Amino acid sequence: MYFDAGSDTRLFAQTEVLNGDGGIFDEDDEWTSVTFGVQHTLNESNKVGVKFENVEYDWDSDPTDEIDWVTLWWDQKLGDHADLFFGYTFSDGSLGENVFKGGLLSTQVRIKF
Repeated sequence: MYFDAGSDTRLFAQTEVLNGDGGIFDEDDEWTSVTFGVQHTLNESNKVGVKFENVEYDWDSDPTDEIDWVTLWWDQKLGDHADLFFGYTFSDGSLGENVFKGGLLSTQVRIKF
């Protein structure tokens, strides 16, 4: 779902609830994801944005775990069917005894067919 807050600014939000399939994950396992953010168009070829995502894992046999991600990104249009994406994601959370804190720099060249 999104809302255009102006001609150059878009607010967006999404939520998902997923359940285990009885294979690797128990049928009682559940993941809940909530995402929201803002995208701003700088000009015809450049967009920037920030996105926050929170995922809660409710395991059948363990307590609830939670991970948060914040992503800052820049997207530059390379042509009608391609763009160049740069992002930096901060993570903070844990799954059981595993702690996930830090950052990840990502780049992508995306080509649409």
